[in-house]
Amino acid sequence: MNVLTSLTSLKNFTLLRGREQSSASYVKQSLKNLAEVTEKLFHAASSLQNQFESNGKRYTENESNSPSFLNEVNVRKESMENLLETIKSLQDEIQKLPELIEISKRKFQEEMTRFYEDHLEKALSSTIETCLAISKEKIDELTSFVIEDLSGL
Repeated sequence: MNVLTSLTSLKNFTLLRGREQSSASYVKQSLKNLAEVTEKLFHAASSLQNQFESNGKRYTENESNSPSFLNEVNVRKESMENLLETIKSLQDEIQKLPELIEISKRKFQEEMTRFYEDHLEKALSSTIETCLAISKEKIDELTSFVIEDLSGL
């Protein structure tokens, strides 16, 4: 499953379930996951920028020590190697996204299940209490009716 498919799947899942969910902790967890991914991407981008700046400094330092053609070739080679390393690390982080999305989905489903189980338990308890109250009321009515009729006999 590629990253775009996973992200689309998460988006659709969130849109469908978003109307039903009222859990602040799910939102917090989703934001935490997104912040984590964003932070990793930011570090990769910063690393790339730092490598280019570093290579630029090395180019200007080495420019006076050797022929410019060799400096340019070395700097480009180093820049390309650094770029490939950074792209590899970025690719590794992107490959982790589907797993993060699946974990987030699972946690959301578990939380929704707990949420509905809690509400179901409360509704069932409330229904039982109502039935008991109605039963007690009816028993009291029946008892008073029997007592009144028996006293009349």
